[in-house]
Amino acid sequence: MSVFPRHVSAGQSATIHLRVAVATTCFPLARVAVRDPNGVLIFEDTRQLSACVPAPARAPDLPREQPAFEGISESLPLTLVAHHLREDADERAELVRLLTEMGHCTHCYWHWQVPPDAAAGCYRVELAVWLDGTPFASQTAANDLLFVEKLSLQAYEASSQGHVARVRNHSPEPTRARLHELSRGDGGWTAAVRVVELPGAASSEVTVKGDRGLLVYAEGAASLWLHAPDDTVYVRDPSCAWMAGRDESVVVTARIAQRSFTLKGPARAVWLQADGLARRSELERLGADALRSLVAAGILKAL
Repeated sequence: MSVFPRHVSAGQSATIHLRVAVATTCFPLARVAVRDPNGVLIFEDTRQLSACVPAPARAPDLPREQPAFEGISESLPLTLVAHHLREDADERAELVRLLTEMGHCTHCYWHWQVPPDAAAGCYRVELAVWLDGTPFASQTAANDLLFVEKLSLQAYEASSQGHVARVRNHSPEPTRARLHELSRGDGGWTAAVRVVELPGAASSEVTVKGDRGLLVYAEGAASLWLHAPDDTVYVRDPSCAWMAGRDESVVVTARIAQRSFTLKGPARAVWLQADGLARRSELERLGADALRSLVAAGILKAL
């Protein structure tokens, strides 16, 4: 069994993948359950599987061939492949075994929505396949884990070497995050990315060398800006096409909403500045009313 992504944030969904290989044709029953960090059962589902068919026998003196398996699911999500393509050699070996046996197996998937109020920590996924009254546990039971992660900003201050943020890890488990150090220059903005390890149930200092700092965690599903939490960052809606006019204006076409806008004065200045790094306080200095109008029109979005 495998779970992907293994690191999630509250409200995200995770996929539980079951792979069943049998010696004889049978019709087993599969039960999956999820327990929270306190061991409380919070999800359970039982599913009757269709016919599970064994791999065809092959005479030892015949050349090895890849037979066709009509009626057997061979689909494999790319997220599952990405999950196993990591630095861990055991994960890569498991992927090779999975791909080798895939055509002979029955595959089953559960998509579990993590509750929006889920506590941060380690969740255990339990799986059993029943046949003739006998339960068969997952061979990977020791590693059938799901980690719900949550980070928050406790403090932020400038220093001579950059900015220092104090980040709290709400999970008792260590959390690995990618720190994006972003800077704006004459040619646009640049980014330096490095990995930081945040100890479980602790607050850690994170030094940011660029103009802005962004922590990305839960395998990219969650992020935390390392500045005042109420100073929202805005970006131009990527679905909008726009061009600068000759009369000191900007023409914006919202293709999804099928509306066009001509921006002048403060609205033009706010639009040009909202490149994904500008904070609300900076944009309000260019025009607070203009910022509210652009956000209300849906062509500026909060990150």
